[in-house]
Amino acid sequence: GQERPGTRTPPGTPHVDCRRPERPKTHCELHRDRVQHTGPDGHPIVGAHIPQCDEHGHYQPQQCHGSTGHCWCVDDKGHERPGTRTPPGTPHVECRRPEHPKTHCEQHRDRVQVTSPGGHTIEGAYVPQCDEHGHYQPQQCHGSTGHCWCVDDR
Repeated sequence: GQERPGTRTPPGTPHVDCRRPERPKTHCELHRDRVQHTGPDGHPIVGAHIPQCDEHGHYQPQQCHGSTGHCWCVDDKGHERPGTRTPPGTPHVECRRPEHPKTHCEQHRDRVQVTSPGGHTIEGAYVPQCDEHGHYQPQQCHGSTGHCWCVDDR
């Protein structure tokens, strides 16, 4: 069989489901393919950033440069979100897509964190802990008092 264009994935990235029928390439996939074939010999230019696309062809929210080790967040068009670039060896910024509506827990946490006139958390205020999906952690703890309790997911 012939290789289907746009189905080759580099090591460490999600594989394409080869049983699915072909679909038109997304902006990310076209961008990735363009960068991968920009050298005179048809191979990527050494040191060029190759965009990472998810299994649906959308830009991965976090992009990392294989040569430099820098990582950053991008919007759904692949444009870098200002203030998100991190050098190698430092913790990465959480790159949730901005179009993701905030959950009740995230809204609650954000309200508490901007309650002072200066936009800072008020000392001693309870700040809800949300998991990576934005839901309340089952066990909540008050940082100042040390008290902990269980909560439901609302």
